[in-house]
Amino acid sequence: MRGEGLAKALWVMFLCWFCWPFIGAADRAVSVLGIPSLFLYLFLGWAALVAALALAARSLKD
Repeated sequence: MRGEGLAKALWVMFLCWFCWPFIGAADRAVSVLGIPSLFLYLFLGWAALVAALALAARSLKD
């Protein structure tokens, strides 16, 4: 049950992460290595979500 609760908490955290105030803060006219900051923010957030849910799924199997 611990992994299931962790997965639900991660979904809520990342839904909040991708809501307006945070995305608005990342939407600047700045680029990092030629990548706009908004795209970098969204891609890194998505990658972190996938990695965190993979770890939560691994703990569900145990």
